[in-house]
Amino acid sequence: MILTADRSKEVAEWVQKRCGGEFTLPVGVYQTLALIDRDEIVAGTIWFAYTDTDISLSLAVKSGTMIRRAVVHDAFHYPFVQLNCNRVSAEVLSSNRKCLKILKILGFQREGIKREAGPDGEDVEIWGLLKSDFARKGFTYESPIPAKSPGRKSHSRGRSGGQCGHGYSPNGAQ
Repeated sequence: MILTADRSKEVAEWVQKRCGGEFTLPVGVYQTLALIDRDEIVAGTIWFAYTDTDISLSLAVKSGTMIRRAVVHDAFHYPFVQLNCNRVSAEVLSSNRKCLKILKILGFQREGIKREAGPDGEDVEIWGLLKSDFARKGFTYESPIPAKSPGRKSHSRGRSGGQCGHGYSPNGAQ
């Protein structure tokens, strides 16, 4: 398995497809990462809505896929080291137990609820992961790389959105 930033449009579409149409891909700058196994995408992330301190995450994982700790470490290198963000944000439908479990394992903290903000009036939970939370989970980075904007032309122009299992992303995180 390899982790790659290539195939950006394909990864964004793969993540969106796994959301079952629960969100609209917002227009804007984004960066994708994908875990590839035998030329098939088995996990994908979309990083978007970047500010100097925060970036939103959309995540999809093929059912039954086990992701090694080193891959998680490498995927979060982008927001925490390259961009030097202090936090990652995610929004998830309250009914999406699989995604909520993944976020908890990664160290995300539940920060609030957007009542009736999801499809069919479902509540959307707001989750955040601080760089220090991630470090407490044993994920650290020895030497920071200078921050780079996610707006690089090679992988970043287009639309984005999200999912984690069956997540939610109205114009933001998941």
